[in-house]
Amino acid sequence: MKVNSTVIFHNNSRLFMLGEILQTSLYQEVVKLFNEYQPGHADWQDSPKFAHYPGRLVYSGSSSVVEKINQLTQSAEFIDQLNSMLGLSLKCHGTSLWLDLPGYKIPPHSDLMLFDYGLQIYVPDETNFFQMLGTCFYHDDPKFIKPIFEIHYMPNTGYFIDKTHSITHGLHHGIPPNYRRQSVYIRYHTA
Repeated sequence: MKVNSTVIFHNNSRLFMLGEILQTSLYQEVVKLFNEYQPGHADWQDSPKFAHYPGRLVYSGSSSVVEKINQLTQSAEFIDQLNSMLGLSLKCHGTSLWLDLPGYKIPPHSDLMLFDYGLQIYVPDETNFFQMLGTCFYHDDPKFIKPIFEIHYMPNTGYFIDKTHSITHGLHHGIPPNYRRQSVYIRYHTA
């Protein structure tokens, strides 16, 4: 995993923009798992957690690829790198594979206080993706929520944020027709 840059928000929350997050072979297996999706596939389910924003499916199958992601993101080497970025000791809280379909929108929001740190890895279909489907971060004045910047939706890139409940973020553009947004989201908390 490579840290490309770091942003510190006014409330001292940090965002680390990342590249080369997964090893190439694992990344290709994740791409293949997403590309196997077909409408109505039993392994991809609507989640009650996202019922207020229809169009996001969550992987509920038993692919060995998910276990490989968990092995990597819970490994001592991976956790040590996150710990050194934050100066803390973290423990993995869970992994989700998200498939956002055409029409999906999620407005500016901050996450629930169920976990403190989030790592999102973008997994676009490299034959058909739109860079502007990355996560947008906002100035969080409730009277004037304004985009600050957007992370491009590029293969095997993403971000790691601390204090997820205090950073306003969302999808600045809805998913357009004929596109999908595919990502892996890993949650961490202080050990």
